[in-house]
Amino acid sequence: MHFLGSVVRIRVRFKDNVVSLDTFNRPHAAPPERGQPVTVNFTREDILVLDRPTI
Repeated sequence: MHFLGSVVRIRVRFKDNVVSLDTFNRPHAAPPERGQPVTVNFTREDILVLDRPTI
């Protein structure tokens, strides 16, 4: 987890993959602890693929 002012960047592991996501810093809500299970949801339009394997 990295604090970036009003944004907090969190890395989430999905089996063998790691996803970095940004969320707004909420002073009254503690970020998840390392290793704690979390639920992540987002819309299709929120995804930005930076690297894609070639077929």
